[in-house]
This record gives sequence, structure tokens and C-alpha cells, in this order.
Amino acid sequence: MMDTHGQPIERPTESAEHDMLSAIVDGTSDAVYVKDLHGRYLLFNTAASVIVGKPAAEVLGADDTAIFAADEARMIMEGDRGVMDAGEVQTYEETLTDADGHTRTFLSTKGPTRDAQGRVTGIFGIARDITPLREAELAERRIAERLQSTMDSMLEGCQIIGFDWRYIYINDAAQQHNRRPREAMLGQVYTDIWPDVELTEVYERIRTCLEMRVGHRMDNEFRFPDGTVGWFELDIQPVPEGVFILSIDITQRKHAENELAVHRDHLEELVRSRTRELEAAAAELTRVNRELQSATQAKNEFLASMSHELRTPLNSIIGFSDMMSKGLVGALDDEQKKQIGMINRSGLHLLSLINDVLDLAKIEAGAVTLEIEEFDLATVVAETAATLRPLAASKGVGLLAETVSHCTIESDRHKIVQVLLNLGGNAIKFTDAGTVSIEMVPTGSDVRITVKDTGRGIPAEQLDRIFDAFTQVHHPDNTRPEGTGLGLAISRQYAELLGGQVLVSSTPDVGSTFTLVLPRR
Repeated sequence: MMDTHGQPIERPTESAEHDMLSAIVDGTSDAVYVKDLHGRYLLFNTAASVIVGKPAAEVLGADDTAIFAADEARMIMEGDRGVMDAGEVQTYEETLTDADGHTRTFLSTKGPTRDAQGRVTGIFGIARDITPLREAELAERRIAERLQSTMDSMLEGCQIIGFDWRYIYINDAAQQHNRRPREAMLGQVYTDIWPDVELTEVYERIRTCLEMRVGHRMDNEFRFPDGTVGWFELDIQPVPEGVFILSIDITQRKHAENELAVHRDHLEELVRSRTRELEAAAAELTRVNRELQSATQAKNEFLASMSHELRTPLNSIIGFSDMMSKGLVGALDDEQKKQIGMINRSGLHLLSLINDVLDLAKIEAGAVTLEIEEFDLATVVAETAATLRPLAASKGVGLLAETVSHCTIESDRHKIVQVLLNLGGNAIKFTDAGTVSIEMVPTGSDVRITVKDTGRGIPAEQLDRIFDAFTQVHHPDNTRPEGTGLGLAISRQYAELLGGQVLVSSTPDVGSTFTLVLPRR
């Protein structure tokens, strides 16, 4: 025997060959063993010793009954006999328990050993641990089963067509979409199942996906062999096996869209007809609106004129009657003082009514000018309470005012005073006995001023109307308070102009609570 350089290679001795063979056998990760005709171990390598947890010295000369459990030993020996009887090498799987008590799977290759005359002298075996492989296969199988179960439970159809155009997978929903059992389709060629499908767009999309590996989404109208038509939303995507088709049955939606289109056309005609009518009505409304604007202008001019014409003599009457009541134009007896006082109060009341009407007219005309300034609201509330206290005292009603020491606000001082006088005046007017309380509480970016009375209260059915102009509360005793019914309407309008609101809650025969909510800035 020569090497590549033509030099003779010295043949190893028999002892050296034996050492090399032993090194190979002990170095492999597979279990290697040899048995005699009686099943006694003659060779047992390191890997085999690790599996059974016994050194080779303890195993050599023993048979399988001394190493494995009875049922496992019986299985091994039956396999060995089968190999020796057949006289040829066989490969099969064996399941054994290792030294740690774990069940492991081995791929065993066994064959007979022979002497120089060819007689069978025993058996050799090589066992490879394939437990990780089998566990991975089991895990993969379970995942596939779960995936199969998940896809079968989907409402969307799922189909896979291979590169040879044969159906590979069809879930339950796709079976319904195809309107035929999956058993009749699996393994069949797509074009054989659907005659003339090559002429359709969906065929071209599938072909492109198979050849170019490009996905598509489309709405497809499909005509079945029985002549019926179905609409499907298709998502065609490339997968390693070929093409995956996700289908959603949108037949009902398409029918609804078609019906909707018919109704839409009808509706458009109705709209055109109605538009013509509305245009005619709009023209009439424009004419009426011009007349209303003209009437409103005349009303405003009248109110402006009457404001001057009524206020001038009223101020004279009020001023002169006040002078007379104070004795500045001569002494008066008691009866004269009483009559002059009635004239003065009636004049003041009439002036208040005129002012309310004019204020409402300004609000409706959008002619109210706000004078925003920074001031202490606590002072304003205290001063308003002081103004109302004589009126409350004249009725024998207590007036309580509770405010914080200081509360700066940016708003219209005069509008707030007017609202508080309206709310406080109403509370006193409708309270025959008890108390009226005014409380101010800052709440973050807002401030709340609550006017609470113990008066007659407001029936629930009238709460929604008390802020309407010229509306007054009617009580069971049919008493009707004096005034125009404009105070609350003006108060709410002013509050909203200032960015706030007026809230109300009331219980008949218990009292009412009005809350003015204002932003601090």
C-alpha cells in the first residue's frame, strides 16, 4: 500500500487496529453493542453505558433481563431473535427507559455477527437517540392540528392550491363557498372542477400568484355550474405550497348594494323634486324674512323712541314724587305721603318693566356690549346682598350671604349684578317666610353663586319654561306675581353671553335653588 507520494504505508498491527476500532466505538454518540447467541453482552460502549446508567464492566456477560425492566427486556430479545432468524440487517424504532427514568425513542440498526465459516455467532446493534426528533415531530403535528382546528372554525374560507393546480387544503367555510364536499375536490385539478374557469379574472390572478409570487385582492362574481351566482371577496397570496386563497361570501352585501343603488336613484329623484319645492319655499321665506327684518327694524326704532319718550317723563315723575315725599316742596300730611309713595313706587316699577323690555330687545338684536374688566366678585356679591337686604326685611324674610374673602374674575360687573339682583329679587318675591341665602364657591376655573330660598317652589312641569320670555310661574292658589316674566330670560341670556349658565332645581312647598356658573377668565 502506497501513499500519494509513492511511499509505502506500513500496515497497522492487529493490536493497533483493535485500539483504533475501540476508540471509534467509544467515541461515537450512538450506543454500540455486541451480544452472543444467548443474548449476553460482549461489547458495550460508553454511550450505551450512559443510557442505562451502568458501567460496561457491570453489563458485559449479562443479558437484557439484568439491565432493563422485564417488559422492555422481552421486547429487545424478541427483536434480536427476529434479526437472527432473518439473518439480515434490520432497522426499526425501540422505546426504552433511560437511567433517569425518562422514556426515550431509539432508531436501532441490528444485524447478525458471523464467524469465518459464515455461521451466526450473535448480534450487533447501533442505537441512535431520536427522542428530540420525535418530540419535535409531535409538537409540529399538534401545531398543525390546532391550526387545522382554527382554520376549520373560521367564518372565512381557506383554500390552498398547489403548483400543479391541485387542491391541497379546503376548510369548512370554503367547502360551503364551493357548494360541494371537499372530499370531491382535494387532490383534483382546479380547472377540471370548474369548467371554463380559464376565461375568468380569478384564474388569471391565481396563475400570476403561482408564477410571479405576487398577491392579489379582488371582489369576484362567480357563476356556479347550476347557474347561480355568488360574490366573494378574495385575498390570493403566495405560500410555500402554492397559493393560499382567503374567501369571504359577500353575496348578500352585493344584493343589498344593488337594492341600495335602486333606492338611491329613487331617492335622488325625490331629492330633486323636493329641492325644487324647497327652492320655491326658500324664495318665499326670503320674502317673508325681508318683511320680518323690516318689522324688526321698525320695532327697534319704536323701542328706541319709546325708551326716550317714556323714560324722560317717568324720571321726572319719579324724581318729583321723591322730592315731595321728603318734604322738599312743602309739608305733607300722612295720607298725602302715602299717595305720593304709591306714585313713586309705581313709577319705579314701570321704569323697571321698560328697562327689561329694552334689555331683551337688545339681546335679541345682538346689540349687547360687554364691558370686561378684572374685579373682586366676592365684593360684588356682598354689595348685591346688601342692596337686597331692605327688600327682604320688608317681607320679614331673612337674607344670608356667604362668600370667600377674595375671588378675582374677568367679566362684566354690571351684567353679573343685574343677574344676581334678578335671582335674589325673585327668591325674596316668592318667599313668604323663612330665609334666602346667597353663597359663592370657587370651583377650579369656574365660580358658582347659589341663590337658595325656602319659598313656594316651582312645579316640575313648569321648570322647562321658566327661562322663556314673558313666562311666569302659576301656583295652585292661582296667584300671579307682578312683573313681565323677563327677569329669568334676561339672566340666562346674560350668563350665556358671559360664557356661563344658570341652573335650577326646585321642590314645590320646599323652595328653589338657582345657580349662576361663571368662568373666572
